[in-house]
Amino acid sequence: MFSSPMFHYEYQAATRKRRPFVFRTVIAGVLGLVTALIGLFVFTAHSGQSGPDEVLLFGRSVFITTFGTELLFMAFFVPAFVAGSIAEERARDTLPLLLLSRLTRIEIVLTKTTARWLPTLSLILTGLPVLAASAWVTGLEVQLSLALLVLLSSSALMATLAILASTVREPAASAPTQATFWCLGWLILPPILSIMPIRTTNLWGTLLAEFKTLCALIAPSSPLSLVTDPSWYLRPGSVNLQARVALMIGLQALFGLLALGFTVSRLKARETNPNWIDPTQGYRPPCNDDPIYWREHELPLRQGSEPLIVIRLRYVLIIIKAILINVLILLVTLLALAIPIGLTVATMYYGVAAFKELRQYGMEGPFVDRTHFNFLVRAATGFIALLPALIQTSLVGTRIKSERDKKTWDTLLTTPLDGREILWSKTRVVKAALRPVWPLLVIWALGLTCGVVVPLGVLLAAADLFLVTWALLALAFYSSIRPGPTNVASSRSVIIALILLVAHVALLGAALASPPELAVFASWDVRLRWGLVLTIWTIPILTGAFAWVLTRRTLDRFEEWVGRPIRTEADQREVESPGHPARLASSNT
Repeated sequence: MFSSPMFHYEYQAATRKRRPFVFRTVIAGVLGLVTALIGLFVFTAHSGQSGPDEVLLFGRSVFITTFGTELLFMAFFVPAFVAGSIAEERARDTLPLLLLSRLTRIEIVLTKTTARWLPTLSLILTGLPVLAASAWVTGLEVQLSLALLVLLSSSALMATLAILASTVREPAASAPTQATFWCLGWLILPPILSIMPIRTTNLWGTLLAEFKTLCALIAPSSPLSLVTDPSWYLRPGSVNLQARVALMIGLQALFGLLALGFTVSRLKARETNPNWIDPTQGYRPPCNDDPIYWREHELPLRQGSEPLIVIRLRYVLIIIKAILINVLILLVTLLALAIPIGLTVATMYYGVAAFKELRQYGMEGPFVDRTHFNFLVRAATGFIALLPALIQTSLVGTRIKSERDKKTWDTLLTTPLDGREILWSKTRVVKAALRPVWPLLVIWALGLTCGVVVPLGVLLAAADLFLVTWALLALAFYSSIRPGPTNVASSRSVIIALILLVAHVALLGAALASPPELAVFASWDVRLRWGLVLTIWTIPILTGAFAWVLTRRTLDRFEEWVGRPIRTEADQREVESPGHPARLASSNT
């Protein structure tokens, strides 16, 4: 398998255009920055402790943070490497030819998965020096080996989920996005839902309890379960860390084999309208080394007629499938309603407590309830504004890439609309999707009224949200319109979007700091304070400059990149005339 031409092709496709080098550089930079920040906070906040205690706390914090950061990076980078493998074959119409070769479906899936997954191991090795140094300082050598095993097995499971998404999604550009959602869902949702409190007093509570039981079976496979389920360190005599990691790796291997099995079952070349007496039901038969003979042998049996009972049974299956789809839509709708309702209840609960504390003690009194409300303001800023901006801008880029793959983009380019008008019409979709951010203004106003945030911090947060949304949208347009393979553009945009997300989450958290936190910050060293202040103000400036440069470059090179002839000045003056069809079409748009 490792000497086959397909393995070499897939391996080179995953490592082309210096992608692993760029990814390793990004991970090393982020880990270095995170280590510096941890050291800054540990040695500043615990200046009264002894030296060995500070070093021990610093080493453990760096070890845990590096492990979590690498795991988070894997959830984005592994799908970017693996998810386009089979989807690209389908987009190029080379998948049927590959299935007609002597390779079995299992060999095809394993070869493609392994070849695309192996380059991601270098990303794990990027954080190895930091993990090894922190483990050596704190005496966590055993935990180091377990952490490497968990990173290796988790990335392998993510690779199987990504190859499954590659067979599920038809457009090659949307496969990495689907795989990323699956990987993040596996990492986060089962451990969180397995500890969620549920009341079983009604039917919905009973159903949720059963769903929670299912999540409890899946949760031990996620590394996040080491945090949500503390039984392995609260009861070390019954369950130790080694046994828990062994259980995790075993469950990951089981789920990975299931994902590979589903992938193999979907990797089929199928004839349309097979007859019910066809033993292969239209799929490629087990024909060994002569597929053409078996295809011609089975072709006369496919006449497209079926007995009446088979048609009735098909209707029953359609009804059952429709019921299941509607139940899933109902659950998604209830979840979408639960988020704003829960946010409203939390705002009222913590807001009333913060106002009571302010009225009773004033600004100089205890800051307990107002600290809780400040955390709510920060979390609401990320969930209501930052996360929807990231999702909507990525969807805009995915739609343009899908139009390019389906050749519907060429029809839009035949219209007299120029690049600015086309992109502006697609920008309006993001503006309409971000209109429901008005509750954030209410939460900010309540935070200013009860004194949990400062006005300058709110203004900085609002300006930063506008700039990061602009930068993400400009990045989506630039990566989706620029000529080149769509999977390369997707992986590049994922890296930059992840860097923007990490930087601006930290910036928003600092901008919405409470007055007691600002008072503690004022007690730090002058050079350190000015360095952090300059960093906080430099991030939005660089983000705005990045967005402006990408926007100007995309608009200036739009006609060249999409392959339309560039208009001369005379053509531009004619297009700008009041009676020209292009002006009429743009005014109607």
